[in-house]
Amino acid sequence: MAIQAKQISRLIETFMCEQDGAAATEYAILLALIALAAVGAVAIYGEHVAGTASSVSAGLAGGSDIRPVGPASTMTGHVTTSMP
Repeated sequence: MAIQAKQISRLIETFMCEQDGAAATEYAILLALIALAAVGAVAIYGEHVAGTASSVSAGLAGGSDIRPVGPASTMTGHVTTSMP
């Protein structure tokens, strides 16, 4: 049993001293953080983007009356559709 403990101890010591896997570990951590940020962004903005996409899709299909919102709607000569 003591031999196995020494082997495990030596394996852990060797693993901790090697620098070959350090770059791969850093890239894995960066990838995990980027994935976490992407999931967070989808969770926060997903519903808004889905609503906008369906609104645009309906407008292109002629199913709804779309009017611009914001500064574009106050431009002179800008064509808008009228609300019933």
